[in-house]
Amino acid sequence: MADFYKYIPTLKKWEGGWVLVNHPKDPGGSTLCGVTLATFRQFYGKDKTVDDLKKMTSYQWEAIMRTYWNRCRGDQIESQSIAEIFVDWHINAGVNAIKQAQKLFCITQDGLVGPVTLKYLNSPNREIIFNRLKDAREQYYYALVRKNRTLSCFLNGWLNRTRSFKFNG
Repeated sequence: MADFYKYIPTLKKWEGGWVLVNHPKDPGGSTLCGVTLATFRQFYGKDKTVDDLKKMTSYQWEAIMRTYWNRCRGDQIESQSIAEIFVDWHINAGVNAIKQAQKLFCITQDGLVGPVTLKYLNSPNREIIFNRLKDAREQYYYALVRKNRTLSCFLNGWLNRTRSFKFNG
């Protein structure tokens, strides 16, 4: 089974920089280590400010990231490679990632990882599933940019992140 703690170094590579970002074209607004102010408030109180976000501890960050892992039922995915690319997509795109994976598998797109979604994620054809998820993720980002050209400044970063994942079993 996949292990959240094995995923942390990869996640920190993309989200671990302790730099507050407030890119004018990013609809997420103020973000620290991949955690938007809105997400931080969901976990730690609606009255939290950007200054509170700046003081987020590594423990708080890990707790937030763990919830994405848990929503994807990462501990129940047999392949570490599949778990990582799938959960990482969810961290980056929210419930849309789960729905896109379900669309790929031709199953109900409810945005919840249940037994049917897990069955497909745990298919014996792991490398095929991994590559299909990776391709679907890339296509998702291209579609986002086609829908909203102002997001094009993020496309290379999204693609580089996606392409950094390699199948290891």
